[in-house]
Amino acid sequence: MSNTTDPFVPALSRHTFTKKPSAEQPVFSHADKEAFTKTWDEYILVEKDITNAQLLVSADDNASAYLYAFPDKIAEVTPLTEDKDYGGGQFRPCDPIPVIAELKRGYYRIHIQYENVNYPGTNAARLEVKLNDKQVVIGDLIAHNLLTKVAAEMLTNHYVPYSYSKKSTDEVYAAIGGWLNDNHNSDDPETAANYYHSCALRLSIALSAFGQNLAGATGADNILTGASNILGGNRHVIISSSNMAKHIKSEYGSIEYPAGDYTAESKIEDMKKIKINDIYLYSDSTHSGLSTGTEDLGNYMSGDTWLLYRDGWANPENK
Repeated sequence: MSNTTDPFVPALSRHTFTKKPSAEQPVFSHADKEAFTKTWDEYILVEKDITNAQLLVSADDNASAYLYAFPDKIAEVTPLTEDKDYGGGQFRPCDPIPVIAELKRGYYRIHIQYENVNYPGTNAARLEVKLNDKQVVIGDLIAHNLLTKVAAEMLTNHYVPYSYSKKSTDEVYAAIGGWLNDNHNSDDPETAANYYHSCALRLSIALSAFGQNLAGATGADNILTGASNILGGNRHVIISSSNMAKHIKSEYGSIEYPAGDYTAESKIEDMKKIKINDIYLYSDSTHSGLSTGTEDLGNYMSGDTWLLYRDGWANPENK
C-alpha cells in the first residue's frame, strides 16, 4: 500500500516503487465472466519525459481512466447506445481524447474504473489501459523524506531567528560581524555589492548551526574573527545563492522539483502544492531559502526545490 496520495511524486532514487502482481494489473481478457466492477487508485511510473502524453482505454464493457494530476482529461469507454443497460458485447477503444500534457519523469497517481455488465449470453470481460501505446503498470509507492520530522523542525528552528521577518539584511551581517560585516558596509561600491544579499548567508547560519560544516563547499568563506557561536562553532558561510544551490544539491541529492522544467499546462504548481506541515529548501542563482507549509520564511520561493519533510512519507535512516 502506498504511503502517499500525491498526484505526482518525482522519480528519485530514495522513493520505492513496487509493481503489483500480474493478477492485480488493469489488463485482462476473459472469454466468459460474471458481471463485476473494479476500481484501481494506484501509481504508475513514467520512466522518461513524454512530450505528448495520451491515455487510451479499451474495454468490453465499460471503463475510464485519468491521472489525478489531470482529472479533466478522462479516457472513457461507455455503452454503445444510451438505451441499453449493457455495454454492447464488444471490445472497443475509447473515443480520442486531447493530449493530456507534457509529462515529466515521475510517479503519477492514476484512477481506473471498470465494469463488466450483465450481458445476455456469453459475457466477455476485457480491459487494456495504455499510456502512449504502452500498457500501464500499477504499483505501490513508498515516498521517503530527506529528513525526519524532528531534524527538519530543528533546521527550521535554526533558520527562524535569521528569517526575513525577524532580521534585516544589515542585522544578519552584523550578527556574523568581522570582515563580512565590514565588506557589507564598505564604502567601495563593488565590495559592498558583492556582500549585499543575505539569503544564502541566512541559510548558511541555519545549516551550520544544524550541524553542517560548510568548509570545502563551493564558494564558502571563512569568517575568521566573526561570530562562530551562531554557526554552531563552525567558521564557514556561503554568500552566493548559486553556490548555495550547489551545496544543497551536494548535501541532499537530486533536485525534487526543477525550476522552469514544467510547462504551464502540466499544472506543476498543483503537483508540488505545498502542504501545511511541509518543510522545504529552494535555491537558484538569484535566491535561496527555507520555508514551511504555514509560513514562507525565505521571503519568496525561487528556483529548484528540495522537500525535506512531508507528513505520511517514510523517515530516512540516520537523519
